[in-house]
Amino acid sequence: MLVEQRLATQHDLFGFAADAGGLRVEAEDSRASAPRVERYTPEWNVLSRPSPTDEALEFTPALPNFPRPIRVGASWGEDLTARSAKSGRTIRVKVQGKMLDWERVRVPAGEFDAFRVRRTVWLEDGDFFRTGTTVNETDWYAPAVNHFVRHEDQSSYVNKMTTHGRAPAVVRSDWHVYELMQYQPGPGRT
Repeated sequence: MLVEQRLATQHDLFGFAADAGGLRVEAEDSRASAPRVERYTPEWNVLSRPSPTDEALEFTPALPNFPRPIRVGASWGEDLTARSAKSGRTIRVKVQGKMLDWERVRVPAGEFDAFRVRRTVWLEDGDFFRTGTTVNETDWYAPAVNHFVRHEDQSSYVNKMTTHGRAPAVVRSDWHVYELMQYQPGPGRT
């Protein structure tokens, strides 16, 4: 399965692999010194992924991407912790999400009937100079693929320092769009 990440004019390809520990997603980014690596449970809950500040975060329990069972109108919320793999720092995380509605979505791999899922993730990763990070995510989850076929996320925080008498500013950090590029159903799937 190939997914394309679009950042302005930057195009990066993602590869997916399954192993005993779950699912691993690796992205080649020409601007980064190392690939971006994310790990998921078989149900696509996040075990680890980079934060908007590029710290690799490990979530305990796994960060839930979807409610179970998956159905329109379902909502969920959870408080959990994440640990920085680099510094060992532990931060609190809150996630709230809702399954919004069915939509027909077109991506390079084709057209799919998909649930639109909206999540907000709050990371208490602030410090003296900035507030914690807010990440707004939208997925289009296609049951036929058992995965999202399109994902968008945007993150931001507030710079607490005033400059020349102006109030603190909202700083927009990461913006990602992933789209399914190819899809080949496995044996027994159509």
